[in-house]
Amino acid sequence: MEKIGLREVQGVWNHCFGYTITVTGDEAVFGNGQRYTITEVGNTVSMDGWKVSMAKSEAEELVWQKKGEADLKWTFEEEVSELKDHGIDPKLIIKGKRRRGADYVKLDKDLAREQQMARKERERLSAGRLALEEIRRVKRRKAEKATSSSSAADSKQVSQKKKKQEISVDDVKAHKMDLEKADLPASKALAILETLQNSVINIEILKKTLIGKTINPYRKHEDVAVAAQAKKLYASWKEVYRTSVAKK
Repeated sequence: MEKIGLREVQGVWNHCFGYTITVTGDEAVFGNGQRYTITEVGNTVSMDGWKVSMAKSEAEELVWQKKGEADLKWTFEEEVSELKDHGIDPKLIIKGKRRRGADYVKLDKDLAREQQMARKERERLSAGRLALEEIRRVKRRKAEKATSSSSAADSKQVSQKKKKQEISVDDVKAHKMDLEKADLPASKALAILETLQNSVINIEILKKTLIGKTINPYRKHEDVAVAAQAKKLYASWKEVYRTSVAKK
């Protein structure tokens, strides 16, 4: 339609909600008794914030639109000859073919089905977004945990390296003599072993002091802590020896 004015909306219409609207002049009277004024706005008409869509409307069906609301449809009900019973001037009625009636039950069912489908689609999209956000959160937590673990390991290694202290051959020999005492308490032996563990022992010291031979029996000490520390120390010194041999 090129234009929809007051002339085009005269007559009796069926609202998509099931009641009738009678338009006379610029007044629309609804079946529930409500009255509204229809005004021409450009090439269409307006009523209470609603406008007739030029693109969607036809002579027999008017589609009313309002921002934020679902479209409403008016279907033409009565022919020119029947309008006289309502006191409407037939001259004001649009010329053109119009058919009577509409299956409003079917329209209501279709509308309800479309609304249900739209609601399910919104729920599906919402669930998808939530699942995606949860996956991203889990990945971030794993990445943060991995970074934290790596930093902790690096810090531990740095800390261990910082604990290593220089030690002289004489000091090592003194510790060796203590460890060779038959009545040396386990607590004293453990303290010496820990001191040696936290000291820089190179291949020269190992050769000059032969401390490795003294430590060897302690790997089978009856005190679990002493035995464990002796094994750890002995293994580290073996690595020092292998590294020295490999360099030659």
